[in-house]
Amino acid sequence: FFFLMIRRPPRSTLFPFTTLFRSLEIIRHTFKQDMTFLDMGCGSGILSILADQLKAKSIKAIDYDEISVENTIENFKINNVTTPYETGHGSIEICEHDLPYDFVCANMIKKAILSMLDKLCLLTKPNGILLLSGLLEEDLVEVEEILFRCSMHEFEIIEDNEWRSILVRKSLG
Repeated sequence: FFFLMIRRPPRSTLFPFTTLFRSLEIIRHTFKQDMTFLDMGCGSGILSILADQLKAKSIKAIDYDEISVENTIENFKINNVTTPYETGHGSIEICEHDLPYDFVCANMIKKAILSMLDKLCLLTKPNGILLLSGLLEEDLVEVEEILFRCSMHEFEIIEDNEWRSILVRKSLG
């Protein structure tokens, strides 16, 4: 059982909390202790806080919205995050010189995911996990095409009403 305190909810109203809750559930079941965690589009930081509670080795939380980054930092303090972490205001370019992560999470709309999916694939370690959420059924074809182009063929589509998440396991080769 995990308890997360969030002072301010994410500002975006583009999609409901359904995708956030589904991401929490997926992370809770797939994340392993000592994994490195990238939270792209961190919003309130709730996914990163869960990674901390699951004993992540390190966390990087990024959002293009400055208020979301401020909320993330505040929520990290409220939840006594002890994992070494870095927050950033911007997008994928902030990770340009990073080593790949064990677990990469992007809970965003299709347009944002598509714009950075090639780089998210590169930022996922071999044998690592890439979680994409905030997608609709009609978004899947475009996303799957990029995943195949990136040689990421092992994935599972998780349905939650009209919303879709894609859990990708990057192969070793």
